[in-house]
Amino acid sequence: MTKTMNKVSDYNFTSQDRLFLDTNIWFYLYGPEGSSSHWVQIYSTIFNRMLSAKSQIYIDVLVLSELINTYSRTQWRFVARHIESFKGFRNSSHFKPVAQEIGAKVKSILESCSRIESGFATLATSFLSNECRVLYNP
Repeated sequence: MTKTMNKVSDYNFTSQDRLFLDTNIWFYLYGPEGSSSHWVQIYSTIFNRMLSAKSQIYIDVLVLSELINTYSRTQWRFVARHIESFKGFRNSSHFKPVAQEIGAKVKSILESCSRIESGFATLATSFLSNECRVLYNP
């Protein structure tokens, strides 16, 4: 397998690129409002470059599930910290608006991506035999 590493901020995205973004990147792009992290602006700029280049962006259920769980737990800690358990938060009236926020953000993500199956069962034979490009933090 050929592995190429590029600094993502210097990478020239094209319509031929097939991209699979980590949950952390999706969280910077679509996480709860008000994040002051400088990564939000950096990843937003990079994501817009991907979209402008018409790069093919993929997502699977595992990444989406991890994003939903992380978003929910983050909101539990900041919105309803008085509720002792995460399960209690999910069953409370405080969770309904959070669930609506998550639903809207998931819809936006899915409009920008193609859904794929992880192919984990065939990973060793299909993925490892293809060229892999790794993009790392700017």
